[in-house]
Amino acid sequence: MKKNVDSGYKRQGIGTKLFDSICTWFKTFQVNHVELTVASNNPQSIGFWNKMGGKEFMRRMRIKL
Repeated sequence: MKKNVDSGYKRQGIGTKLFDSICTWFKTFQVNHVELTVASNNPQSIGFWNKMGGKEFMRRMRIKL
């Protein structure tokens, strides 16, 4: 099931606040990095994670049979 953010809630800083909160929580448990998967055909999501400081370090590929 694909879940999307309602358009009425986008671009209000909610994602940034959520990410900041989870980073604070992670740091209390001495987590020193986070890895995430972002769909390559989702430029909004890629842009968000780039803004949060994400850097591409590996590219995952799929071959449909």
